[in-house]
Amino acid sequence: MTSRSASPPPPPGPPLVDWPAFEDEYDRQQPVVERLVSTVLQSRSGDPDKLRAAAASGDVGTIRFVAHGLKTVGGLIKCQRLRDVARSAEQAARDGAPGAPALAVELAETLALTLAELGARFPGAVPGPAGG
Repeated sequence: MTSRSASPPPPPGPPLVDWPAFEDEYDRQQPVVERLVSTVLQSRSGDPDKLRAAAASGDVGTIRFVAHGLKTVGGLIKCQRLRDVARSAEQAARDGAPGAPALAVELAETLALTLAELGARFPGAVPGPAGG
C-alpha cells in the first residue's frame, strides 16, 4: 500500500459506502477488505464509460448486463445507492423503458463516485486501466 498523501481526495458529500458495515461484514480483516477494494477497482473501473456508451447508443443489453453486476458489487461493498441505481437501471433496460439510458448515465456517475471513494480510502489499491 502506498502512503495516504498520494491518494485522490474523497468525493464531496456524505460517504456512499457504509464503512462500518463494510468493515464489519469482513470481520475487520484489513487484508480481505483491501483485496476486495482492489478487485472492484480493477474489474469495474471501465464500467462508467461502458454505461455512458451504452446509454448513448441505446444498448439496453449492455446496460442490463453491467447494471446486474453492479447490484452485486453494491451489496458486497455496502453501497446502497449503487445497488439501488443499478437495480433501477437493470429493470428499466429489461423492460425496454425509455428512461433506461438516463438511468445508465446516473449509474455511471454513481459508480465513478463510488470508485473515487474506494480509491481515496485505500490509496494503495490498484486501479484498473480505464477510468470513469
